[in-house]
Order: sequence, then C-alpha cells, then structure tokens
Amino acid sequence: TVDLPTYAFQHQRYWLDGLSGRGADPTDLGLVAAGHPLLSAAVELADGQGHLLTGRLSARSHGWLADHVVAGAVLVPGTALVEWALRAADEVGCGGVEELALQVPLVLPSNGGVRLQVAVGGPGADGRRDVRMYSRPDEDGGDAAAGWVCHAEGVLSPPPDGSVPVEELSGAWPPAGAKPVEPGDFYEHIAASGYAYGPAFQGLRAMWRDGTDLLAEVALPEAAGERTGFGIHPALLDAALHPVLLTDGSPSGAESAGGRVWLPFTWSGVSLWATEATTVRVRISPYEPSAEGERTLRVTVADALGTPVLSADAVVLRSADPDQLRTAQQLCADGLLVMDWVPLPVPAPSNGAGRSANHTADDADWAMLGPEDRAPAGSAAVCHPDPQALISALDAGAPTPAVVLAFESAKAVDARDRGMAADGLASAERVLALLQGWLAEPRLADTRLVVVTRGAIATDDPGGFDPVAEGVDTAGAAVWGLVRSAQAENPGRFLLLDLDPHAEVPSARLVADAVARAVEMDESQLALRAGRALMPRLVRAARSGGLVAPAGEPAWRLGLEGAGTVDSVRPVACPEVLEPLREGHIRIDVHAAGVNFRDALIVLGMYPGDAAFGGSEGAGVVREVGPGVTGLAVGDRVMGQFEGAFGPRAVADARTVVPIPDGWTFRQAAAAPVVFLTAWYGLVELGGLQAGERVLIHAATGGVGTA
Repeated sequence: TVDLPTYAFQHQRYWLDGLSGRGADPTDLGLVAAGHPLLSAAVELADGQGHLLTGRLSARSHGWLADHVVAGAVLVPGTALVEWALRAADEVGCGGVEELALQVPLVLPSNGGVRLQVAVGGPGADGRRDVRMYSRPDEDGGDAAAGWVCHAEGVLSPPPDGSVPVEELSGAWPPAGAKPVEPGDFYEHIAASGYAYGPAFQGLRAMWRDGTDLLAEVALPEAAGERTGFGIHPALLDAALHPVLLTDGSPSGAESAGGRVWLPFTWSGVSLWATEATTVRVRISPYEPSAEGERTLRVTVADALGTPVLSADAVVLRSADPDQLRTAQQLCADGLLVMDWVPLPVPAPSNGAGRSANHTADDADWAMLGPEDRAPAGSAAVCHPDPQALISALDAGAPTPAVVLAFESAKAVDARDRGMAADGLASAERVLALLQGWLAEPRLADTRLVVVTRGAIATDDPGGFDPVAEGVDTAGAAVWGLVRSAQAENPGRFLLLDLDPHAEVPSARLVADAVARAVEMDESQLALRAGRALMPRLVRAARSGGLVAPAGEPAWRLGLEGAGTVDSVRPVACPEVLEPLREGHIRIDVHAAGVNFRDALIVLGMYPGDAAFGGSEGAGVVREVGPGVTGLAVGDRVMGQFEGAFGPRAVADARTVVPIPDGWTFRQAAAAPVVFLTAWYGLVELGGLQAGERVLIHAATGGVGTA
C-alpha cells in the first residue's frame, strides 16, 4: 500500500527514470532534425547519391489540415507537396522546383495517420535532382498490407546562379486600373461546389481584375497552426490560388462542367525568394488553354511591400471527378494495383514565356520510316520508306538522326475475324526484323527508335476510345508486347507511341514535344489522346463494391457482351438455371469457380468453335437433385466440370461432379478438375504412361504443371 498525501501540494513522482522519451529526438535514430513542422527528420544516404526527408501526418497532430476538404474528402493540399519539394531543394542545395507532377491525391485518414517520405536522388551532370513523395498508412489502425504510394514526382532545378527576381508587385497596390471584385460570401458559395474549406484555408481577403489577370490579397489565418518552419505556409499558398475559382467574376461558377472540381496537377519553374510570409500580394496570369479540362497559370507572390516571395512559371489545374477523390486511397485488402494513364508533364519555358499553339515542331534532326502520308502534319523530319533506305542514307554521309519514328500499319480487326492471328503474326515479324536490324547497326546506338501504332491500347481516358465498342488494333497490341520485351533487354533504345485513333493525322508539334519530353524523362511508353500525351503509371485500386447482379433477374452469371478484351465481361441473366431439372442433373449453389486458359481464349475470341463464356469448373453444395441421380444428395459438397460456374447457381450433369475430399476448401476444389484432368489426359491417354514407368516432364508451368 501507498500512503496518500495529506494535502494537495504534497506530491511524489512514481514515473520510472531512465526512459526519458529516447527515440523522440531524430538524432537518437541517426537522423538530423529537419526543422520543419511536417517533415521531422532528414538523412543523407551513405553513398552520397540521395537524401530522404521523413514525417508523419494525422488529423490529430496537424488539425489545420482537416480544414482542406474537397468533394467530401480531406486532402492534403497540393501546395503542401510543393512546399515539401522546396524544402527538399533547400536541403540539397538546389535552386527550386523545375517541375512537380502530382499523381495521386494524399487523403488524410479520419483515424490514425500516414507516414511520409520525400526522396531526393543524386545530382546529375547539370546539378538537377529527381524528387518523389510517398505515403503509407500507419501500421497501427491502418492497412498493414498497404505499400508506399507515390503522390508526386518531379525534378529539382540546378543550384542557384545568384540571379535576383524582378519585383513585379512593388509600388501602388492594387495597380491603377484594377477593378475590384467583391468576395462577399465567397467561401460559402464555393462550398456548395465541393470546396468545403475550413477556417485554416479561408485566407482570401480581397480580389481585383487587371485585364485577364487576377490580383488578390491573402493573409494566413490564425487557425492555420504553426507559422514558423515553412518556406511558405501551404494554407497561404493554397489561398493564393483561390481566385482561380472565379468564373466571369462570380464564385458560383467555381465548379467545372460535369460536377468536377479543379485541383493543381503540375507546377513548373517554382522558386522561393523569401520565407515565413504571413500576408501576401498575388498576381495570377492565365495562359491560353492547352487542352480541354485544363487551365495553365503563371503565379507571382510578394509580401505586403511588394518584395518577391514565390514565383511559378506555370501551374496546371485539371478538373477532377469528385467520386475519384472520395475513393482515393480506399485500398483493397490485397493491395491491388491498376494501370492508369496520366498526362506527361511538360515544363513551362523559363521566365514564363509561353509557346504559341502553332510553333514549329522541333524534329528537323529526326527521321521517319514508312510512307510519307503517315508522317505527322507539318513535320520537318526526313522520311525513308524502309530501314534499308535509312542505312543507305547513312552510308552516303547523311547525319545520324537523334530520333527515328517507325510507323506500324494500323488495321482494327474484329476479335472473331479469322485474319486476326495472321495480321498479328505479320506485324510482329516485321517489327522483330526492324528491332534486330536496329540493334545490329552501331551507328544507331545513340538514336532512339520510336515504334508508332494507332489504337493499340486502351487508356480509359475520357478522350480515348471504347475497346469493346470500337475494337482495338490487335496487331498493334501484339507489337506492344514484343517491343516491351525488347525494352527490357535493351534499356533506353526503344519508345512505344500509340496515336489517337480518333485523329486522322497527328500534329507534328504534339508528336515532337511528347517524344522529346519522354526521351528526356526516360519514359518507355506514350499514348496521344485528345491532344494530350499520356504516360502509364501503376496506382493503387480503389475499394471495389463487388459485382452487381442485373436488376430484376433472379439468376445470373458472368458472361460476354461482345468479345476482344476482359472489359467485355459483364453479369448477365441466366434464367435457364432455374428451369426444372432434367434426368441425371443436379442444381448446385456455387461457392468457388476456377478460371482457365480456355476462359481467357473465349473472352479474346480465339477459342475454336462456338464455346460460351460462363465458367467450366467449380465447387459448391448440392441444392437439388434431379430424376435418376444416385450417389448424391442435397447438402453434399461437390466439385467438377460444369458450364455456368461463374454464377451463384448452376446446373450440372451428375456424372461430371464428385464429392470434395475431406480437408479441401471450396477454392482448392474448384481449381483442381481442369488442370488435373488435362495432366491425366496428356500422360495417360496421349502418352500411354503405365504404372511403374518413369517419365521426364520438361518446362511444365501453370496449373497443369502444378498438377
């Protein structure tokens, strides 16, 4: 027992000594304190080829971030990621952020937190460095299986050259001739459009229009938490962009067409000139629209006296689907990743000098292989009918081109057309010969070969095409598979480019800019859609709501609507499984179904005959027994081969099913029939294997090899 104190101020410590928070100080972990409110520690990698800044975010520790609500989701503002990039640039001695492309929204969870990493690569020959930003849920209360998600990647500019920024916002404020725009209940209006900003992000104080430019005065609210330690507070920089939400001077037009909201996507040419500003002047200068669903702006920020604070040569805003934001980072339990095609970031020219929409394509030192009528409109590249003509030109003293575009014929073929396989084989053989000849020519070792197709891939882009309705160029898809293998064996030699199937003749400017940028970024695949260049990225899939049965249908299974890709698979009605049972048949409640190569061939339209897609093996419980069935009863667990297994209920011939062995799960049982029977057929029926004989099985893979 412990005697209680006799009065309130008589106290005694009972805490254990020697455990004084060791580990809370980054130096105890071999790190260096970053001196930043969101990034706690920094470390230089031992090989000198990079730096890492780390931190942790949560709604509890950084409550002001919870005030940034867009389309019902609490998003860490894109301005925070830009500020982290600026902090990383300062850490490694770079001059600023040359470009930063935001890929996946960083959602702040309501419970728990997320761990952050800002990874900076080693310096290049010109002093530039790559930078990437990642997050991962806390292990406690988060998805333990979730991996690191890349939210942004970009390039830090070379070390500063000592140049001094121009004081664009000094002098009288607002400038003479600027027309005031009354904010009024601005934040109340934009909340109805999806921007439910809390007090920490309501920093807009005044606005003006100066020609096509927008001017604003912004102050950092008291609710924005800690003010020191930031280069520029993310809430202040975010509020500096709020005038963009004005449309025709009215905040009621903040939301774009189709119920979409505007978010910063890429930042180019960002420089920080002063730190810890709390009240700023802002000038936003719009560029001409570059693509539908995008706005490009030049942003200049100065303090209350007009001294430069921050400048961004180009900030690209993109309209985002609110549903995608609400489901962002709602990860599947198995950590499923999906392919997404995102715009290729194109940096703005220095000093904000834009390029006109009809500037000349920079491809004069390029060459093309193929008919001249396939060349992009306005191209200055030299056209050769075939690779041998290019080699002959080199033999005659022609300069070696920097890039060569090789155009592969595009011919959409229906998946069930018998000529599809022949076209695919012919295309693959032509491209294989091209690649082999290219690699054998030493004079082309530093030349990038761009293999061009049209409509060979589906990008799931609003401006793209529907592969089910319009048909994919299957021969071009085969070329993509072949060239991907060649790229793995010969890094940096080949680039895949898929042209927009909706555009008759591509623009030479678009092709040249996209290819040049892809080569600079060492991208291996590109697609042009609706005037934009897209590049592939793996992103974590949103949580699936599962299959939805056709409305009003008592029985259903997976079936095909068309053929050609797995996108054709849909739930379809199958009322026949409810009809009275015939002689020798049983009705099964299916618990699991096997997926075989046969099913894949049927989906692609490559299986001989008129086989129907619907599943051919499964396992479940007998629900009903038909006339003449012996040896099986209602409630038995069975497995076997039967059509229609891709649905909750199926009908099977009783002779094609057997009881599930004790200890087997439904999944194990469903995956056994086809592969084991195939192995039996090959060894016994075809090979004539007898008991006691020895056999060599070479290169057996997949399910049959396992059997």
